[in-house]
Amino acid sequence: MDAFAFTAGSPGNMDRRAPEFNDLPDERCVITAARADGIEGVMSFGFSRYKKCRPHLPEHVHPDCFEINFCQRGVLVFKSGETAYTVKPGHVFISKPDEPHHLTTNIKGLFLYWMLVRVQADGGVPILGLSSQESSALRGRLMDISSPCFPVQEDVRLLFQEMFTAYRMPPKDAFRSVRLKSAALRILLSVIRDSGGRPHRIFQNAIVRAAQQIAEHPEKHYTLAELAQQADFSLSRFSALFKQATGLPPHKMIMLQRLKKAHKMLQETSTPITEIAYAMGFSSPRHFADEFKRTFGTSATVIRASAKSNAPIAQEVNAAPPVNPVQNKE
Repeated sequence: MDAFAFTAGSPGNMDRRAPEFNDLPDERCVITAARADGIEGVMSFGFSRYKKCRPHLPEHVHPDCFEINFCQRGVLVFKSGETAYTVKPGHVFISKPDEPHHLTTNIKGLFLYWMLVRVQADGGVPILGLSSQESSALRGRLMDISSPCFPVQEDVRLLFQEMFTAYRMPPKDAFRSVRLKSAALRILLSVIRDSGGRPHRIFQNAIVRAAQQIAEHPEKHYTLAELAQQADFSLSRFSALFKQATGLPPHKMIMLQRLKKAHKMLQETSTPITEIAYAMGFSSPRHFADEFKRTFGTSATVIRASAKSNAPIAQEVNAAPPVNPVQNKE
């Protein structure tokens, strides 16, 4: 269950603690903005913090809207078209209007801020009190951003925090809308400012092949030395590139892929849980049970029972990063 779910116009329902210090297991805040808040064009903003893997999101678009995602902690992987982008702490991922995209990786421990903004073309409704000409100029600069994923300066994080701080103010306080409007506009301007960095590069095919090999045959015994040698990298270089490309170090990727395959076997076969545990390379059924519950938030026994009864699975997780070539910065 979401720790927070509230809409604009009722700031009294918001927890007074800053979200990054909240210690609840899972937190998600979604604020649907309104004209009364003085931030016309900002459709919604919020944050997500998870302590366990979450289901991946289906591909979708936002008509006439830009979505700004800022990663504060953890590693995310967004896919836009056929390209996957690793979003590391301090990076943003921006999707443009009507551009198909989806979050493919939602690893436990992430903390993500986001804002959905409608900046329409000429003749549309102005945003944040700007004139039609100013709104059009802002949209043009956002559309000119060449790469959807890039690092941003520290002020972006602080501005997202300012959005929440301002929203907590009494609705009748006129200065509340001034602060909200200023923070939202400055986020957009800062993203435009920081979008002109070095272009991203595509990771070496050897890293992609290693990730694909693990995904296809997670039950095999892999050593870091063997994987690095096959990719023709040193151990440290291979580990660093692998984590950048997938969001996980090699040993954690192997563990996650083994658990994913076990999850599938529990649903699609009648193989005993103990046999699945040993087949996936776990040292004992207890080790398997502990890792399974830690990753998926439920037990292997529950997944098997749900599959037998054809009942909906409580949480079916696709948490592994994609193995397509990933764009990122050195």
